[in-house]
Amino acid sequence: MQNVKRLTLTQIAFVVLILLGIFFVTRAIFSSVVISTPIVFTINEGESLKSLSVRLEGEGLIRSSALLRLYLSFNNKDRKVQLGEYEFSGNISLFSLAREKKKKGPKNPLLVATIPEGSTSLEVYQIFAKALPSIDKNIFFNLIAANNLEGKLFPSTYHLLPSYKETTIIDLMAAIYLKKVIPIIEGSVAPQPLSGEKDILILA
Repeated sequence: MQNVKRLTLTQIAFVVLILLGIFFVTRAIFSSVVISTPIVFTINEGESLKSLSVRLEGEGLIRSSALLRLYLSFNNKDRKVQLGEYEFSGNISLFSLAREKKKKGPKNPLLVATIPEGSTSLEVYQIFAKALPSIDKNIFFNLIAANNLEGKLFPSTYHLLPSYKETTIIDLMAAIYLKKVIPIIEGSVAPQPLSGEKDILILA
């Protein structure tokens, strides 16, 4: 009898813990934070769910980054987040934030510009100008010259915000070049009479 009573108390305690857990999780999902001033939030290309959720918590848009990851993964929404620029204001809960991202999408979706291999600087400019007609040709080429990027505009697919300017694009391309090309050059042994970055790039 005593063993049965002890077992029953254990079961009751277990159920209470489960109910408390459900209560706090539900409260965290549906409770709102008040955004008095609109917050612009950008979801970038290649950003992990962990990085995204941590930034959302840091901006004060959600209460728990871990709970957002759990909620999105459980509802199979972790791979359906659209890239772009979002704007949040008013009462925001974890549930409404996830729903808004799915239904409305970003206020300013990312634009796509693909630079093929072997593109000249002029062709690179024309591709970006097609996605962003507001960029200025002279400023674009002056930035290439000033940053010594002739022949270093890395072919890739770039995701751009509509607000991007010439400087942003050049900085983005320079960053990709440094990330992907320089380590290869530094880790390779150039055959004679090639020496250094410039000769290897010309050969390529």
